[in-house]
Amino acid sequence: MTTFTSTLLGEFRAAGIQAAADDDGDIIFMRNGFSHTLCFDSDDLNFSCLMLPNVWQVYNGPDRRHALEVINDINGRIKLVKSVLKDGKISFVIELWLPEQIQWRTCILRAQQTLEHALHLFADAMQRGAVERKTIVESASGKIKTGLDRDGQRE
Repeated sequence: MTTFTSTLLGEFRAAGIQAAADDDGDIIFMRNGFSHTLCFDSDDLNFSCLMLPNVWQVYNGPDRRHALEVINDINGRIKLVKSVLKDGKISFVIELWLPEQIQWRTCILRAQQTLEHALHLFADAMQRGAVERKTIVESASGKIKTGLDRDGQRE
């Protein structure tokens, strides 16, 4: 475990945040009910990332297509955030190069807030998309009265 890992762990714990280091020296902690991981790269001592991993399960079909559209939008709208779909799970990541990794102490709160903001935007968009898809399916099956017939003509 590196000095900055020990220092950051101590600061998390002093702030009342549950935190632990894994075998690689990455720090795993909870905030607002979400597990975050602060990852360090032993081959590039200036590179690190804060992850909000595996926060949403995506299945094939319309959900997957919609999820890809939403994460593409988030990637374009929010500075520093990478939204990733891997193995059917959505994660949000902020990658930084810092002269000293201990500098995370100055930006970690903002980074956490940014990741959680991205997650909330994603969740809202996915839920809206699910409602819209359900409405389309119900309308096509005749369960919702739209005032139009199946050809789009007034009934």
